[in-house]
Amino acid sequence: MTRKFYIIVLTFITLFACNTNKQTLTSKFMFYGSEKEIIKGQDYKISWSVPPEYTVKISDIDSVLNNRGSVIVKPDISKQYILTVTDKKGKTYTKNISVVVHEPVLINMRLERTTISSWSDSTKLFYEIHNLKEKDYVSLKYSYRENYNSWNYHDKFITLKDSIGFIYVDLEWAAEYNYALDKRTFTIQVERNQKIIASNNVELFEAKKYDYSRGPDDGRFTMGGNGVRLMYGYPVPRSTSHFVVSVDGKYAINTPYFKNIQYLSGYNEYKGDSCSLQVSTELYFNGVKITQNLIPVDRNFAPVPINSYGQLYKIEYVFENMTKETKKVGLVCLIDLMIADNDAATNVINGKFVTTETGYLNDKVPDEVQSFYNYPNQKEGTCWTVMNKGEAVKPDEYYIGRWGYLFKVTYDVVPNGQTYGDSGELLKWKAEDLAAGDKRSVCFYFGFPYDSDIEIVMNQKIEERYINVYYKEGEYKLSTDDESKIKKVINEFKSQIIGIEIAAYSDATGSEQVNLQLSKKRAENISKYIQSLGIKKNIIIPKFYGEQYANQSNDAQETGSEKDRRAVISIFLKTKK
Repeated sequence: MTRKFYIIVLTFITLFACNTNKQTLTSKFMFYGSEKEIIKGQDYKISWSVPPEYTVKISDIDSVLNNRGSVIVKPDISKQYILTVTDKKGKTYTKNISVVVHEPVLINMRLERTTISSWSDSTKLFYEIHNLKEKDYVSLKYSYRENYNSWNYHDKFITLKDSIGFIYVDLEWAAEYNYALDKRTFTIQVERNQKIIASNNVELFEAKKYDYSRGPDDGRFTMGGNGVRLMYGYPVPRSTSHFVVSVDGKYAINTPYFKNIQYLSGYNEYKGDSCSLQVSTELYFNGVKITQNLIPVDRNFAPVPINSYGQLYKIEYVFENMTKETKKVGLVCLIDLMIADNDAATNVINGKFVTTETGYLNDKVPDEVQSFYNYPNQKEGTCWTVMNKGEAVKPDEYYIGRWGYLFKVTYDVVPNGQTYGDSGELLKWKAEDLAAGDKRSVCFYFGFPYDSDIEIVMNQKIEERYINVYYKEGEYKLSTDDESKIKKVINEFKSQIIGIEIAAYSDATGSEQVNLQLSKKRAENISKYIQSLGIKKNIIIPKFYGEQYANQSNDAQETGSEKDRRAVISIFLKTKK
């Protein structure tokens, strides 16, 4: 780029008064084609010309200057330069020159492309622009081929409204002719006062391996391995775990079920195509870039080679402040525990069983937690959450308890000591100041404490069918009519079924613990019947909630409510192409 010089010409015109012996000097300052505003790091040129008998000095320059010349200055901050002219008798004349310095406009860009059909390509452009002023004009420029026979390129401009974000750019050439491999240049430029003050470009060669097949992705995941489930969903691509990020007291979440919290979504980048996949998801909220990294590691917490198996996953969140101001950033991460088909696994913390909803704060936060399918038999399935080994950053708060309650938590948790069936764990890192341009990283490990191959499955949108079953008070076995209803749906969609969830409930009559066990029996009974129809056990997810969602009125606690004595069977299907 050609460097621009801003020139100040200082001309002194000396006039002599005939009616007095005293010499006087009148000064006139002219600024040719320059503005008094420059970008930090640019040159600023000051030129002067005075009669030979005068000398010139400029603040911040040590030497006395000749009567004619120029000097280059590089102000890093807004300041005033003082020009002092001295005659032979030592009389001085001064002039202040104010220079306003702005931070340079910085543009970061990243392109990703995907083929969305055999006849068209689409590119996703991520951009970050820093240090814009209010009236700056930002535009994107790119060229495309008019058709496969034409080499004429057409410039196209798109006005960008936000300083941080992403856009789709639909490119109109045929992928069938491999023009997607041709180089394309995309340029973002910033204009201030009708002058281009910053620009940046990226070149498109080939696509990164992003999974665009499902559209925007929010990074939700589930885990397991060797047929053993550790989190809800596995091996079904459906997850009920999530994270909540706090930025300056505002919240965003990567699950779409909360109306009053902003929903975050981005795109997944995969490394490897088999075994324990490494997945990175990039999202943006309130001027902060959030990167969720899922990295497979061995039992010593060392990363494993691509396309091999690990025993755990390092679950990492990296926050980068993309603004010029300090941000206060915190995180809540919820894991929906489920060991095999046991939704109320035995949790061991500091050598003790924890069966009630409990919170641990600050130095009381455990280094690790183990959740057992059948304590103490590890081989039947054990989950290991590690918060203070390897590169883990110990959270400020840790909670074990009712998933149904923890799922609804935005940021602050109040455990109630209640016995839980459907279990979850929540890790919280309190909000801390993050200076402009700085990064903050937190992480923990999750997986098997023994040799077992761990797998990760990212959340997907899938088709669902529902069956509702209702029970008489105290009963848990299916009626003949209910079995027929379930069998009909299973047989109709059998070739498409990728998973089944059974959510069983009870009414509020009787004790809480008895109702929890009753709902468990209902879920287990349905699971056994569905298995008898040829559905594999490892894709059936039984969940039981007891009276957690039941009508708790006095009348309902006395007589019960039929609509609370129910089970909902959700059948997940492959989406038809």
